[in-house]
Amino acid sequence: MAMYDIDSNYKCEKHTYASLCQELMYEYEIKTGEVAPSEEYFRYKIKNAKNNGIINKLNRLLGTDIEKWVSQAPEPEVERFNLLKLVKLIYYIEKDGNAKNTQKQDDNVRVLITDILKKPRLDNIKTEYTEKSEYGDCFENLFLKVKSQVSDAESRISKIEAMNEYWEYTTDMVFDYVITDKALDNPQEAIQELERIHRFLKERVLARLVIDNPPVTYEKSIFENFLDLLISHRVLCSDMDRLNINYRICEIKEPDKKYVELFRSREGYEISRNNIKILEDFICRETENKDIKDIMCLILWGLDKKYYDYKACRFAIKHYETVLNWWIAGKNIDVSESVAIDTFIVIMQELIVVYKDKEGLKNDYVGYNNPKRSLIASVRNPAKADAVAVQAWIKKLENRVVANLGAIELIRKKREIENVIYEIKKYAFSFCNLEDMNFVSSQIYYISSRCMISQEYAKNIGNQFASEICKHLSPKIHNVNVILPPEGVNVYNMFKDFSIDRSSELERTAFELAEMMNDLYNEDELITARSFKIYVNISWSEKGNRKSLLTFLINRETNCIEYKQYVGVESDENCDRMRHLGLGKFIVDGNPNIKFF
Repeated sequence: MAMYDIDSNYKCEKHTYASLCQELMYEYEIKTGEVAPSEEYFRYKIKNAKNNGIINKLNRLLGTDIEKWVSQAPEPEVERFNLLKLVKLIYYIEKDGNAKNTQKQDDNVRVLITDILKKPRLDNIKTEYTEKSEYGDCFENLFLKVKSQVSDAESRISKIEAMNEYWEYTTDMVFDYVITDKALDNPQEAIQELERIHRFLKERVLARLVIDNPPVTYEKSIFENFLDLLISHRVLCSDMDRLNINYRICEIKEPDKKYVELFRSREGYEISRNNIKILEDFICRETENKDIKDIMCLILWGLDKKYYDYKACRFAIKHYETVLNWWIAGKNIDVSESVAIDTFIVIMQELIVVYKDKEGLKNDYVGYNNPKRSLIASVRNPAKADAVAVQAWIKKLENRVVANLGAIELIRKKREIENVIYEIKKYAFSFCNLEDMNFVSSQIYYISSRCMISQEYAKNIGNQFASEICKHLSPKIHNVNVILPPEGVNVYNMFKDFSIDRSSELERTAFELAEMMNDLYNEDELITARSFKIYVNISWSEKGNRKSLLTFLINRETNCIEYKQYVGVESDENCDRMRHLGLGKFIVDGNPNIKFF
């Protein structure tokens, strides 16, 4: 085993670029049987004044001076050895072999992996959407080798994936404002909630993030930082293409009200496989069947007349199974005997529209930029379908379902919110240090997810909280009024926090507030009112917790509890860390002993 092979162990000797170059020269001669280029040739590949060497690219990728970083490590010689192992690993991916456009069969092809890692796209990784992946094998090979150098790799993967699940849940929450019966029956109210969420996320969260060059904190080894980057990249590949799809996908027109009513009335109905076969005969062989003709009318009625095209319909019925399989992938849905009629209708409609409009989607991973990659091609040859095309089809079906339900404005606003969430999440996952990533993600996830809870729901929790207080009041205290004045609007955030809490904090806080009121009423009657504060500790997971401060006034003369403020409380240490990690705009400096945001 060579000195800088990925599985080699550290030996107490001098590790330099010169020794790595000598190793690469020796391996070149063994591999080719030819005299190796000079040491200067390999040094240029590693680092050069044109900033396209491996070290130069790692500096840009990690956002730091990696050599300075290594020199300041607790064990700089060990870390320099690790850096040289990483450089050699990347050298054989990025610098060794032929360019893709000059490759011959069985040639080793250079892959610009550092450039690829700067631009997350689905074609960079292997996905569940399709077997095709431009760089999936290369990424997986790099991932496994780096992972082998990190002792707690599985734990890191689990933690970052858990963070991602929280953000996915937040994105899914937005759908509650789109496809629930309440949203569909009162779309204007739902639009107002969606606009509130969008405005909050864009102005109160995204606008406060210091996006440029998040700082990188050194871990125990450069391999740990690099693995964090690779895990995050795998997460972000899906998000970045979803973001692109949301911006680029064609708009859908909403059908007329009668069609919307008819479509909604068919919820829960199914079409048997036998009837689908009869429909195929009706379309392709023009056999007469009145009942099947009604299904065809149900499909076409929701579209513009320009789509009343038998050729497009024949294409749709021939390929609906492919799109259906993409739609149900990962869902526990049995379609062996029948298919939900609304699912079948929207699949047929989208296939007809895409065929007739020759609709395409831009795919722009590193080394490829097709401004209008055909969505028809992905259906005709699903084995070679781009993952981004499969994801686009799923998004299009979601949009079509909502359009047929009469809520196209809701889905448009939902997509706008998704885009902001992806931008926020991208910032959280840009830190190449697990602890920093977890800290930043936790801080902004808490703020972002809270805004998803409607004011109406928060009021209901507030009423529940008031009732809980009254349960613990002294028998001599009657007819208590709880007041939330305009300046105390932040208290709605406490009610929202109670909705995500898993530690019975609502009950504990209500009991403590009731005890304070009981004590006041037991004091000298000359004391008619007093201000109080309670610390509220919200916990939504093992490590997800937040401390906040509730201030309020109790007035004996009016028999009122008046809420004043509810603010998050952070230690000076956490506030300093927030500033360092680009979250300083979330902090409000007031009392020198308390920081809150």
